[in-house]
Amino acid sequence: MASHFQKKLIAIAVCSASAWAVSGTAVAQEKTLQPEEKAPEELVVTGIRASVASAQEIKRESDTVKDVITAEDMGALPDKSVTEVLQRVPGVTIERFESSTDPNHFSSEGSGVVVRGLKRVRSEINGREGFSSNSTGGGLSYADIPGELLGRVEVVKNTTADLIAGGVAGTVNLVTRKPLDSKKMVIFGQIEGTYGDYREELTPVATLAFSNVWNTGIGDIGFLIGGTQSEYKDRGDGIGVANYYERSSTAMETEWFGETGTAIPGRENETLFTPAGIAIRTSDADRERSGLVTSAQWRNPDETWEVTLEHIFSDSSRVWDERVVSYGEEGYLINPKNIGLVQGEFDSEGFLQAGEINTNWLNNASRHADSGTEINDSSLHIKVSPSDSLELDFDYQHVNSTNYVKDFTYTAAMNPTMASWYKNDGVTNRPAKPINNTGVQFDLRGDTPKGINFTGDPSNPVFNEQSFMRSKMDHTEDNEASLDAFAFDLKYQLEDGWVSSAQAGAYWSKKEQESHNSAYNWGEVGGPWSNRFATSYLNRPELFEKVTFKANTFFGGGHLNGDQSFLFPRYEDVRNFNEFGESIESISAKQPNLNQRPGAVNGYLPSELTETSEDRLEAYVRANYEFLDLDHPVKGNIGLRYIEWQVESEGGVLFPKNFAWDEQGTAEMIKQHYPEAFAFANGAQGVRTTVKGDKYSKVLPSFNLSVSVHDDLIVRFAASKNVFFPTFSNFQNYKKLASSRVYDFNAQPGELSVTSINFSGQTGNPHIKPEEAAGADVSLEWYISDTSSLNFSLFRKDLKNIIRKRLYTENTLNPVPYNGGDNVQSVDFQTDTNEGSGTISGYEISYTQFYDSLPGYWGGLGLSANYTFIAQTDLNDEKAFGEGSTGEGGRNSFRAFKNLDLPGYSTDVVNFALLYDKDKIAGRLAYNWRSDYLLTARDSGFYAPVFAKATGQLDGSIRYRVTDNFKIGLEASNLLDEVIKTELMYDQDGKMTPGNYFKTDRRFSISASYSF
Repeated sequence: MASHFQKKLIAIAVCSASAWAVSGTAVAQEKTLQPEEKAPEELVVTGIRASVASAQEIKRESDTVKDVITAEDMGALPDKSVTEVLQRVPGVTIERFESSTDPNHFSSEGSGVVVRGLKRVRSEINGREGFSSNSTGGGLSYADIPGELLGRVEVVKNTTADLIAGGVAGTVNLVTRKPLDSKKMVIFGQIEGTYGDYREELTPVATLAFSNVWNTGIGDIGFLIGGTQSEYKDRGDGIGVANYYERSSTAMETEWFGETGTAIPGRENETLFTPAGIAIRTSDADRERSGLVTSAQWRNPDETWEVTLEHIFSDSSRVWDERVVSYGEEGYLINPKNIGLVQGEFDSEGFLQAGEINTNWLNNASRHADSGTEINDSSLHIKVSPSDSLELDFDYQHVNSTNYVKDFTYTAAMNPTMASWYKNDGVTNRPAKPINNTGVQFDLRGDTPKGINFTGDPSNPVFNEQSFMRSKMDHTEDNEASLDAFAFDLKYQLEDGWVSSAQAGAYWSKKEQESHNSAYNWGEVGGPWSNRFATSYLNRPELFEKVTFKANTFFGGGHLNGDQSFLFPRYEDVRNFNEFGESIESISAKQPNLNQRPGAVNGYLPSELTETSEDRLEAYVRANYEFLDLDHPVKGNIGLRYIEWQVESEGGVLFPKNFAWDEQGTAEMIKQHYPEAFAFANGAQGVRTTVKGDKYSKVLPSFNLSVSVHDDLIVRFAASKNVFFPTFSNFQNYKKLASSRVYDFNAQPGELSVTSINFSGQTGNPHIKPEEAAGADVSLEWYISDTSSLNFSLFRKDLKNIIRKRLYTENTLNPVPYNGGDNVQSVDFQTDTNEGSGTISGYEISYTQFYDSLPGYWGGLGLSANYTFIAQTDLNDEKAFGEGSTGEGGRNSFRAFKNLDLPGYSTDVVNFALLYDKDKIAGRLAYNWRSDYLLTARDSGFYAPVFAKATGQLDGSIRYRVTDNFKIGLEASNLLDEVIKTELMYDQDGKMTPGNYFKTDRRFSISASYSF
């Protein structure tokens, strides 16, 4: 594979060489398009050429820096989802993980959008707020909007005064079709089948649309209705490597390493590093999406009134089932002495590359997650032109949205020597020594791990008898949100002077969200510290099912050293989590399900409800100027936008539960030795409070200028200030507390193994402020022909008030008194706050051209390529995650490194597409690549920074026009069967160790469409 540097050179070379080749082709085209020459008949441009021409014209005539992708033909956006379409735009990248804070779960469909290295993107539909009730309460998920019903996608990279504020990185505007766009009747239907080679299932997509305009005595009346229904199923396999730990006689990364170090027995004089474990996983995801767009328009005969009534409906759901085998332990609470090394090969730095390790746990988890979002977006737009010089616009939008999450996990554990391994002395139940007869073999040399072999034999009856249901976890969300927005715009045309027109307007919106969000409710079901055998395979075999990871199919084959079989909790029981939990609750479960907690209503405690609102008021003035009589005509705009923003939130406090579910005997010891902490962890519900944030106001100037150096050559300059508003998740008023314990792993029988009790929590910040940015763009745009262009742009944004995760320590009062006095403990809270500033800058070069001068069928060839370079200055977080709190107990200070980049930012982004459009055939072969980037500064499982390694994807499509009305098509994505890789940051010096490796379906689709 080409190196990072090689790929960068290739990208620049392709764009430069393509630009050099432009001159000859452009001249040839000019010779055939001289004004005095008359074409013998009208040339009708369709397909890819028409889309390119339309997008190019919109970009050329735009009043600020903008890129556009259009679909001239209904259902012809070039990718499966809006998110994947966006990755073709210069400077835009996407993520392919379920969540950037949980990169242990991969998504074959794009999930997040980053514009020029920043996630601060405003989403719009038809120029209005894109809003949903998801847990963040921010913009919509682009994957929820059916791309089949869109006419174009715009990415506005700077701003003008009339644009609603919020797009620090840029504004993504999804534009649906309108009936008055065409005076012809349009009927469109498309069916499509998609096949994934891993999942080996065929899933359907169906789209139907009707549009017509009737000319009546009262004017033109148009009506459009379009609907789409799609299903998509995929499978993903993963291999994971846990955190590495130092193995030496002087290792002291955390306090529980002990005073004698962590050296491997027999190698006390060496400094080596071993991972805490290996994991393999497989998951099936089923996504369903329904979409409906309706639009009614009326325009009077003299075209002075135009009324548009629209409704957009989207219902998207995703069901995800996963099985994970994790040998070892993740996270920070690790005693490396319990990682036994059977044999191994180390690299020159002492990091284990291949061998066999053994440790305490072999966990087999079955997880079921079900989530969905429904959006109903209604709007009314009225445009009135009382005179030729005056235009008035009135706009109203109302959005209702609901969102739910159901996330259930049961975990079984297996170990053939578990009974003798654990002590049951009522005081400490920690292992006395590592396990030596079960382990995992692996080889991390090469591009992907191989030779993975779990040495336990689950077919052995003795082994099965030691399998038991270890733990369970449930988490649910139910969110409902609404948005009401009014906008008024006025534009007045001036006849004389350099100011061609003046604009003014106002915008008001109110968002409200009611959020039920449970804690991740983890608890033990069985184990050596409880009546383990009540849920063991020996006594309850109906609770388990045997699953085999096939060596010849898992991860494409060649990674497992033979088939690997394990006992898992049954999927049927996990999906019916509550009913199943009740069936085993009376036997051994110590942690009640969410709906069984005292005081819970429909599974939620009062403290898990937050009610939040946001009020925003904006007003602007804008002047448009032009000097068209100059040798090099100039036009542009200048303006000011004023914003006011304020939030209010009502919520409560949830205190941690007591230690009744802890190891046998430990709770009583904690109560005896730490009575204050024991009393504080009583599961109390704090008093609900309402907090109103500080009112924020700002004036945002903007200036845009374009100069026509030549008829086809434009120089553009844009400068503006903008803000990015915090989301509901940032400013919700809530506090959720948890307890943690620090153990002495060297404690002897009869000694208390818990050395301290610590409390931590999460909370929102109603006093948070918007992020601010001052941006500037300079671009050179050469429009070679209607379908060919070469663009180069420089950009810079100066950011401040950056929203970052921070910790602070607060003495927190529990409402239940202790010994007649205040029940207070010091708690380390994690919250969002404004801190830091810096600059992001770079350049983009893009080139598109069809080579019409080539002979015969070669004349259908075209090329589209772009390259983006991005650099961050002073944006690195100078503080470690643990700063601002006591950091006791390890979690907050564990691998909390300084000077990390902003998440999501890749230095280099490349897009390359080979196009073809001639006669009845249109197709493309598109490759997208991005360099490595920080996914998260704090992984939810490993508590360490996680980086995504450089990756690319090759997609292709071809359409054949059988008749003027009937088309068939083939599409393919992930043709190279790319492996997505992550790395874990080991130390402040930037040492990286292996993380996750993911592989998912290659997708193949066949479609047929009919329109007239």
